[in-house]
Amino acid sequence: MKRASRDNVHKTLVGTAMTLSLLLGGGTEAGLWSDALLQVCILLAVVPVLMASDGAPIDRSVLIVVGLVMLAPLVQLLPLPSGLIEWLRIEPFRQPQGSSISWLTISTGVGSTLLSFSYVAVLGLLFLAIMRMPGPFVHALLPFMLLGVACNAAFVFVQYSASSRQVIDGVLPFSIYSGLFANRNHLASLLYLTLPFLVYFATFKNRGLAAGLAIVLTLLILLAAGSRAGAIIGAAAVISAIVFLRAQSRASVAAVLGTLVVLGVYAMGTWTIVEQKELDVVFGRWEFLRTTLEGIRENWLLGVGYGTFPRAYQVYEDANMIFGSFVNHAHNEYAELVFEGGIVAAVLIVAYCLLLVRQGALIRFNQFQKAAFLGIVFLLIHSAVDYPLRTMALAVTFVWLNAVTFHADFRVQSGMKKRRIAVRHNGKTVTMPVQGS
Repeated sequence: MKRASRDNVHKTLVGTAMTLSLLLGGGTEAGLWSDALLQVCILLAVVPVLMASDGAPIDRSVLIVVGLVMLAPLVQLLPLPSGLIEWLRIEPFRQPQGSSISWLTISTGVGSTLLSFSYVAVLGLLFLAIMRMPGPFVHALLPFMLLGVACNAAFVFVQYSASSRQVIDGVLPFSIYSGLFANRNHLASLLYLTLPFLVYFATFKNRGLAAGLAIVLTLLILLAAGSRAGAIIGAAAVISAIVFLRAQSRASVAAVLGTLVVLGVYAMGTWTIVEQKELDVVFGRWEFLRTTLEGIRENWLLGVGYGTFPRAYQVYEDANMIFGSFVNHAHNEYAELVFEGGIVAAVLIVAYCLLLVRQGALIRFNQFQKAAFLGIVFLLIHSAVDYPLRTMALAVTFVWLNAVTFHADFRVQSGMKKRRIAVRHNGKTVTMPVQGS
């Protein structure tokens, strides 16, 4: 098989797995059969890519961070002397008096950490596989992502066209509330991740009308979903994408004015949502964060184990805050990760952020990478008040965004676009810079 044909097959396999993730991966609970099925599909898609001997190079520092992220849950499953573990744990997590167990794991819930390991390992392999694909084929994965977004948008129209909001049960192992997601905030995340790419199409791919209509439609769906964070980040995504991407575009004045009008109307709708929603100051995100930080203070060295947050949180929960519903996530991805993974998780978060900042300074000449970079930034911002990366659909999209941002082929192209070329003009030889697109 010729390399171009082989790469096209790899693109189709990986792209299909991405689309399936956006269709089936909208659940937020751990251990869903739909997520297990998606992990198998992703593995089947990435194995041929990883087995190819002529893949694109991957930056060593990126490889190290990804490898450590994949190994972090596995380390928590290694058996260690029980005396050491018991000495480092607080009383609620220790074994009963007189226990004869000689070896213990760092994780307080082996089954939950195993699920976390499989989740992270599959996503890590997907990232490495996309990084090894040639740049044009990585770019060609964008339509697969947009197809998944379009399917979710179609479901939103069906749900909101009825007189009352439709909840779909029995199709997937979770109740579908918004689009194909169990959580409307996570649907909003998928939508605002799409906006920088729609701006990219409008300004650099000569598809202004179609992309403009898609932007308006996406903003309307964000308003209908009713997510405060999603609505606000959606407005910020469009504005920042225009500013960030227009450095080398030729968008007309009319297009800019039209965009500002749309943003003005959208801002009024966003303000209406924020004004009508009453924030719960007693039993809400601030209480979740306060309790999680208390758990971090007592478990900062080792953590309690990836995936064990729901059970470990109850140890620190205020008795006055116990109701019929239980807290399944901290609604702050960073605090939850550090609570589960300890100082190792904190170091890995910092290392990734430093890599991202470094890469952000290197991609200023490639508009496609800049759109992906914006998507990552907004998802990281949203993660401070929610847990979008615990959803397979968004985690897979996040992996692809990172692969685009860190891909070596795009970096080479960006470097080439900074060079100057010699041309003949009116009988004279002049030099001019090569413009990026």
